[in-house]
Amino acid sequence: MKADLHLHTKYSDDGWSKPEKVIKSCVRKGIRCIAITDHNSFEAYHDVKDNGQVIVIPAEEVSSKCGHIVALGIDREIPKGMGVKETIDAIHEAGGIAIAAHPYRWWSGLGVKNVIPEFDGVEARNSKSTPGANYRSKKLAQSFGKIITAGSDAHNRHAV
Repeated sequence: MKADLHLHTKYSDDGWSKPEKVIKSCVRKGIRCIAITDHNSFEAYHDVKDNGQVIVIPAEEVSSKCGHIVALGIDREIPKGMGVKETIDAIHEAGGIAIAAHPYRWWSGLGVKNVIPEFDGVEARNSKSTPGANYRSKKLAQSFGKIITAGSDAHNRHAV
């Protein structure tokens, strides 16, 4: 099954597409599972969770004090602006897993010093990151023995 575990809709401050349009685009492209990871927003999940065509994992991309963290499988919105450990704890309390999003991206990545053992995984394939950054992210995940996730990081339905 094809999945995209990091994409955005109009509920992100930099997203464009309606959640319903993202679902239609995924169906056309053969993607059957997604995590809508809008920046500091959980709204899109409620719009499309029962769409009948694509599995939608409840998710959010949380802006911690040190960079972005993807929260997968959560049952509520996670507040932004907390430290890395506090954000991870909040994700776990909400029933989710915490993924270090694009850790080597200079403007929104956590950087290696903030990828701590409490993370459940590392995003090592992100279409907006450079191949070198993705390679280093993969090596980082392996050094911790963590799961590796992947996503388009699309901010419109055409980039999924």
